[in-house]
Amino acid sequence: MSDTQLLRGSFLDFYEPYFTNRQTAQSFIESCYARENPLPRRILNYTERLIRLGEEAGGGRGGHGIQVTHFVICIESLFHLLNPDENVESVNRLGRIKYFFEEYTSKQDKNLLRKGVARSIADSRGLDGSLDMEHIARIFCEVRNKYIHEGVFYEFSFPTDEKEMDEEGVSYEVSLLNDLVLKEYRKDSKERRLYRITITYREIRDIMVRSCLCFLDKQIKILDQTP
Repeated sequence: MSDTQLLRGSFLDFYEPYFTNRQTAQSFIESCYARENPLPRRILNYTERLIRLGEEAGGGRGGHGIQVTHFVICIESLFHLLNPDENVESVNRLGRIKYFFEEYTSKQDKNLLRKGVARSIADSRGLDGSLDMEHIARIFCEVRNKYIHEGVFYEFSFPTDEKEMDEEGVSYEVSLLNDLVLKEYRKDSKERRLYRITITYREIRDIMVRSCLCFLDKQIKILDQTP
């Protein structure tokens, strides 16, 4: 498939929702492909490919563990593009995922994450203490580890719809209770934690893509400042 076909097909469909219109998305993508340095187009390619692979592999299988795992793989791969000679065995995965959310996720999206991934009142810690980007990173890494090391991908889920209707036609917020065994704080031992998830899969996917585009934008600015 030629670059022209790629940019006008499903690749453009993937990115269009994150721009003001289809033409703006296409112009941006074409500008990345026109650059002599391949980094911008590789970031675009990796983001689209890995998120879609996760959805194709995880679709209809129950839970969102496979999709979350591919979010983590995507983040790691973007940083690896910046330093392809790094020793991947020595990389601090948790630190990298935390840094990604802290540095490249907008304030508005961080608020969505904090609101949508909360400690359940049924948790032994109750509602004490809000979750920050390190908590989100720990949850993502634990879901990834359960799938990669144990083959378990169905125990963590996001709601698929933001609202549902009761029998009287009144809408209410959809929430799911997820439990994970993880270290919520660095000083902790691994414990069972309960989280109330109200952010939908579509919302978390959108946050991921927007954050990856922010990552791309910052790399383009660095390239433009390099003599």
